[in-house]
Amino acid sequence: METVFWFETTSVLMEDEMADKLVDRIVNRPPGVKKPIQKKPDSLKNRELEVADVEIGEEVIVEKDMPEVKPKEKAPLENKSQSETTIQELMGEERPSEDEAFVIIQDGGVGDAICATPMFESVKKFHKNKKIIVGSAHYEILINNPHIDHLYPLGAPGDLFEKWVKPLKHFGSVIKRDIYNACAHKLFPGPLSKVWCHLYGVPFFEDNVKVYLLKGEEEEAINFLKTFPREVIFIHPYGARLLFDPKVQITPNKDWFPECWEQVVKELTEKYDVVQIGGHEEPQVKGVTTYLMGQTSIRQTAALIKHCLTYICIESFIGHCGAAVGKPGVVLFGRSNPYIAGHEINKNVWVPDSCDLNDLHCGRPQGYFGDSEMFRGVMRPWQCPGRSCMRAIKPINVLTAVQEIIEESQNGS
Repeated sequence: METVFWFETTSVLMEDEMADKLVDRIVNRPPGVKKPIQKKPDSLKNRELEVADVEIGEEVIVEKDMPEVKPKEKAPLENKSQSETTIQELMGEERPSEDEAFVIIQDGGVGDAICATPMFESVKKFHKNKKIIVGSAHYEILINNPHIDHLYPLGAPGDLFEKWVKPLKHFGSVIKRDIYNACAHKLFPGPLSKVWCHLYGVPFFEDNVKVYLLKGEEEEAINFLKTFPREVIFIHPYGARLLFDPKVQITPNKDWFPECWEQVVKELTEKYDVVQIGGHEEPQVKGVTTYLMGQTSIRQTAALIKHCLTYICIESFIGHCGAAVGKPGVVLFGRSNPYIAGHEINKNVWVPDSCDLNDLHCGRPQGYFGDSEMFRGVMRPWQCPGRSCMRAIKPINVLTAVQEIIEESQNGS
């Protein structure tokens, strides 16, 4: 059993002479009167977390059950959002009534929006008497979510500010968090959904990511898949591109290699139809049955994933989407950490000790400390010269994982 330590920082008291004088002036303490003696809290608290063992093969780890990293139980959180002093009270006015809404400004990629869904559910439970308002960069994937009362696209927010943000009176009733710039979030001991809960100050229950599809969306996907003579496996080989310039890939560091994809496709097409999905500008993998790049919406893609046989992808929106619609798939990890970006339902494949730079799961270009990280004297976007972590994953590892998923599906497990 592997042991991981979670260090929780606490505030450290200012003890130097300059700080004391400054405090004396602020509180108007008479000269010669000593400040109260305060006990200095520990700056670090160790919490020991247990991580379940994973199955280790000769070359690769195929993680069947993502370990749930749980801290020791703590007392239930209390809703203290309305207990703080308001700006109106500081200005001599009466305390305002409780805010009607809790406003969430959620940024990031499509996968991040999916991973935020457990946070929305927790917010709804935590703020029972409030309307939950969400402005999201990828609002379409959140349509029909029962835990969101009003949903806005950040690209065209309409009356979001005037109707919901401007009337707020209490600090903390509107929160914007950018998960990529949350310092050291790639060191967080738990899944992205837990990171989102931490950022928004609500309890984390489980990694139950969800996409709520409409009946018509599912029927459309089922009818489309019926046009294929054989069962369909989807592949998503390449990482995301910039929304405002789709020709520019955000990072190639997560990509597997074309020759590896071609070998996997060659084997699979002997028995199944293989469909490639992704953005319009993504390169084609040779030998695929049908190319759908740029031809499906995000929600259409989610519906197709739900009703296909299975899928293979790099760590991307598809891996999160599959988990959110209950479809197991094979997800390839190198740059990304499967303990953070992975889900229990999937078979998450990576090779330990495979980074030539001794920096496996480096997370670049976002890195540990944000988008402006400099790595070995080079500013982002940094490209790994060899991608040894992805090169170490062999086609046989992927094909074996696919076969295991198909067998488990046929056996009803």
